[in-house]
Amino acid sequence: MPSHTSSSSYTSKNSNSDSGGKSQNRHRRHVRLEEQNNHYRRNYRPFTIPSSFYNIVHVHRFTSIDTISTLINHFESCYRYSIDTESDRLTNELSLIQVHS
Repeated sequence: MPSHTSSSSYTSKNSNSDSGGKSQNRHRRHVRLEEQNNHYRRNYRPFTIPSSFYNIVHVHRFTSIDTISTLINHFESCYRYSIDTESDRLTNELSLIQVHS
């Protein structure tokens, strides 16, 4: 019976040291990533796209037929595009569709 007790105390010591090690690893990783980000900020200018290169259109139930038709015509002529969807966390229902062209 005593061996079981010492075994469980050994396990708890190991789990404490493991969680401390994980915490240290996370801290080291965080510091390394922060240093890398600072290096990028010092050596590279921020990436920007002039607003004349894109047009944001919010489509919803009140969007006019003309706007939807214009969008359809635009995407019919596109050769490259990407689609990104997002859903509500609680209901998992579709909440957003983004199309980039």
